[in-house]
Amino acid sequence: MIGASMERKNIPQSETRLTLLYALSCLGSATEAQLNRFLTETGLMNYITMVMTLTDLESAHDIARTPHPLGNVLELTEEGTYMLKSFQGHIPTSARTRIEQKAPAYCRFFESERQTPATLLMQSDGRSCLNLEILEGRLSVLTVMLIPDVCPTFVQQRWIRAAAEVYRLVTETLETTPSDGSMPENATLVPISDTEWKLFLQSSVLSPDFALAITLPDSALLSRWASAWPQACPMLRESVLRLLREVEPNDPNIL
Repeated sequence: MIGASMERKNIPQSETRLTLLYALSCLGSATEAQLNRFLTETGLMNYITMVMTLTDLESAHDIARTPHPLGNVLELTEEGTYMLKSFQGHIPTSARTRIEQKAPAYCRFFESERQTPATLLMQSDGRSCLNLEILEGRLSVLTVMLIPDVCPTFVQQRWIRAAAEVYRLVTETLETTPSDGSMPENATLVPISDTEWKLFLQSSVLSPDFALAITLPDSALLSRWASAWPQACPMLRESVLRLLREVEPNDPNIL
């Protein structure tokens, strides 16, 4: 019975491939970082094993990658789905059960991450630049660029919780701020498709520390918001930064 309580040392490569495919299938899709988090936190495999297995699966066309701001999103291909359905029974019951029990919570959290990506970029002067987005599918409906004096901690977790309120704040402020109808020099409105327009707003033309990009199908509305931008910009910058600092970040270990 001693051996039964010990971790298995030699797991067949075919089983490892199927386990990863099953995990990705239950998650629906995931970036490589998200998949690594799921596999390691559930004790299914370590990072090195995951990377080697992903390479094998990609070579066999069982998974595909789609570009995303947080990193390429991994999904099963038709070949991968067929492979999994054909040999799913070879995955140990304990591994399947663990995946099925844990995947729903991770799936919801990962989807929130992918719809509200946050990245931190270093400027040439050493300051941190936050790039925050709200996506609808692959369309970015709002992008916020912010260079704070002091960067908040747990930016991704804070942004997940603050994104909806920031969007409401931005749209309501621009809608209610008086404007003269002119297009300021630090605003640009361009068509991005037959039905969508994108408005680019910057705090200054030469050295912006706050910028927004808003996508909507209504060019007249966006033009009105552009006109309100010079007056609304200072207050919006402080309000967005305050929201990021005040919101309680999701516990990174909540899953």
